Amino acid sequence: MDLPFKLVLVSTDFSPLGNAALPVALRLAHDHKCRLVVATVLEFPPPPNPMYAHYYPMPTSKQKTTARAKATKELEGLVAGLSPKGVACELEVLEGDAAAELAAYATEQKASVLVMSSHGRTGVKKLLLGSVAEKVLRHTTCPVLLVR
Repeated sequence: MDLPFKLVLVSTDFSPLGNAALPVALRLAHDHKCRLVVATVLEFPPPPNPMYAHYYPMPTSKQKTTARAKATKELEGLVAGLSPKGVACELEVLEGDAAAELAAYATEQKASVLVMSSHGRTGVKKLLLGSVAEKVLRHTTCPVLLVR
């Protein structure tokens, strides 16, 4: 049975590898004649140790607003470069932990599929840097399509 897609959600971190998922998501949205949401997540990490929080000041609301505007402009440039003719395309800038925010947004919006790229880290790099894709896979209720 062929289930119709209603929303394709794609995430990017603006890196060349992160952008690899965009054409795949656009094609899915085009083929299924559904909405496409292109999302990115602004992460403002907490200090590594609360005892030293005064050395790691949290960004001000002005800095957050500036970062959000910059991310929105970059998303607009990416989407314009793809030429999403015939696809209803929306942009979303989320804030917080990338994996948690993407999983929550996909669930909240009832995404038909979340398309994201995997950097393919293994070993120590994966241990130290973690894997957003792996965390999303564990916490979202929608199907996830990973692009390498």
